Amino acid sequence: MEEDKLLQAPIIEAHYQQIRRYEELIERYKAGPQSLHFVSQYSQLTRFLQFLKIGLIENKKILDLGCGLGDFFKFLQEQGITTHYTGYDIVSHFVGHCLKTYPEAHFEERDILFSKPAAKFDYIFASGIFAHTNQPSFEEIVTLAFDMCEQGFAFNMFETTQPDFFHITQEEVLFFCNRLNPRKRVLVEEYLPGDYTIILYK
Repeated sequence: MEEDKLLQAPIIEAHYQQIRRYEELIERYKAGPQSLHFVSQYSQLTRFLQFLKIGLIENKKILDLGCGLGDFFKFLQEQGITTHYTGYDIVSHFVGHCLKTYPEAHFEERDILFSKPAAKFDYIFASGIFAHTNQPSFEEIVTLAFDMCEQGFAFNMFETTQPDFFHITQEEVLFFCNRLNPRKRVLVEEYLPGDYTIILYK
């Protein structure tokens, strides 16, 4: 971990809380979508479809931030979309599964909060990674991901007051995103109850 991050206790707390939570889900659900905290495969795929609204990603260099079991890579294959794909995750079990299942893609165990890559990506996608985080971690990840992309960054959020989930209003999310001064911001709604996707363009 980089030295300037070591003193940021809330970010470190979120990092280990997420790992513990997903290890519990892996133990319970194995390789199903529930291990990634998706209610069903339908809800997962519905969220992925919203990402395609970002624009043409064929042959683009993309990063799947919080790649989980590599389902977004599988989704792109099934859609006939060829990309230069990279997947990052902080859970070693997920990365190990991806390396075995999709050897043709590139996966790394990496948390950009503590190990930001030198590489840039045309587009970055993050699905479901903010379920078990906190405000400092959320803001830092969005800031870093937007800086790492050359063209656009898309992520989804779920408004909920359920215990053990990150609570933040849509208004707060949009206000923070505006502080990053994107060239264009798109809000996608009404595809799943309580769910929305934000696309930020450079």
